[in-house]
Amino acid sequence: DQAPISTVALIDAHLPKSTTPTKAPAIPAKPTVQALDVDLDEGVTVLVWSGCPKGLNDKRVRQHYKSLPASAITNINFAKNKFTKQLTGSVFITFASNRYAKQALAIGQPTINRETICVRPR
Repeated sequence: DQAPISTVALIDAHLPKSTTPTKAPAIPAKPTVQALDVDLDEGVTVLVWSGCPKGLNDKRVRQHYKSLPASAITNINFAKNKFTKQLTGSVFITFASNRYAKQALAIGQPTINRETICVRPR
């Protein structure tokens, strides 16, 4: 009497024997705008974060700019769709002066949940 052959054994017998693990193709990096490449005109005091995830709050925005004085940021406005009242993913950050806005732009782009947020002047 012979023991019955398992389904796993049958499948294994027909699969090619490979000693090299297969590697998934690389996913191209998400294109981003480098904040330092953007000139900030005199008088501009608002920076816009685009592509923000849900759950972003004032505290996280202020944390990104913690090297600036607390008084540097005068307003943080989370944009909402005027019909649905849902957040759009854009945040408008107003700074006390053009100098603070320039310094904030030089800090660069924040990374939230492994996603780089686009920062640009308004």
